[in-house]
Amino acid sequence: MVKTRPFSSLQPAQESTDDEEAGYETDEYFDEQGRKVVEIDYSKVDYVGPIVRPPRPPKKKRRQRNVALDEIRYTMDDMTPIIRDPRCNSNTDLACFWPVYVGNFKDTSVSQYFASRGLYVRWWYHRKDEYYREFQCKAQIFDMLVYFVSERDAKLAIERCHRDTHRGYTLNVFPGREPVYFKEDRSVYAEKMKSGRIFSEQFFEKHAKFICKVKVNCVVKFDMKHGALEFERPEDVLKAQKKERMWKYAPITWKLQKQRFLENDVLNQIEAFLVENPDTLKVKRNDKYMKLLLNGFRPFIDEGRQYRVVPLRQGPSKKTQMKLFQKKMKRKYGMDAK
Repeated sequence: MVKTRPFSSLQPAQESTDDEEAGYETDEYFDEQGRKVVEIDYSKVDYVGPIVRPPRPPKKKRRQRNVALDEIRYTMDDMTPIIRDPRCNSNTDLACFWPVYVGNFKDTSVSQYFASRGLYVRWWYHRKDEYYREFQCKAQIFDMLVYFVSERDAKLAIERCHRDTHRGYTLNVFPGREPVYFKEDRSVYAEKMKSGRIFSEQFFEKHAKFICKVKVNCVVKFDMKHGALEFERPEDVLKAQKKERMWKYAPITWKLQKQRFLENDVLNQIEAFLVENPDTLKVKRNDKYMKLLLNGFRPFIDEGRQYRVVPLRQGPSKKTQMKLFQKKMKRKYGMDAK
């Protein structure tokens, strides 16, 4: 049996205030970390004037993408040349274009680079030999034949771009159909004595400048081990031979060509490529660099960035070695190597 209290004994319930229902006992406030928040009585604060904010820093100007040319040299008729070069031994439209040999070019932004110098490039061609596969593709430093639409453009490319620096590397720019030779009285033929590393022309040149203390006019590499240097003065030849320990220098007593190859050396491969790709030399209406140059502008390239010039490991890259090792572990143990 449940016992109950009489109704008269029950005390009347007290009405709760809003603060008690909300859980507040005073007018004090606390933040989420439990720190007391002090309220400011603004009626007792002296007015000191409006808040003065520091001026905003000026907005950085957007990097200029295109630069106006001094004059508009190109017209649409210039994009389809009809004058043939008698030095070209091809019966195709290749004879209407004018090549230069470009060496020590970093990356493959060929059209952009020459357009930034006000020159339009129709096409370029790599010689895909052992040196191209073993060194150039890995280091992304190429030599090539670059084709322009006029003889004047080819001459301007040599004048403006030979010994110019692009992405940290000094370019060699020579005619693409006529050989240019080293000066025998101030040049040496070089053979690498130490193995394990492959050196670019730029590393080769810096080494000669800082170790041998000589001034260099031109550096060309022919393959993985051999190259040649042309110094500024004849007396620099003996000076370099005495101080050099990494390469074996020998005087050049024969006609040594500065271009690693000319158009005639790869003409069969070029014509075979043009047969497979017949639209290669035709005008491309959507060529952005052609449109820029026709409208009197050239692209902007920031050459102020610093690039490291380091030798390349001989043999497979570290990434390729890791892939081969993973395949070997998977084949042998049925597991992935990490």
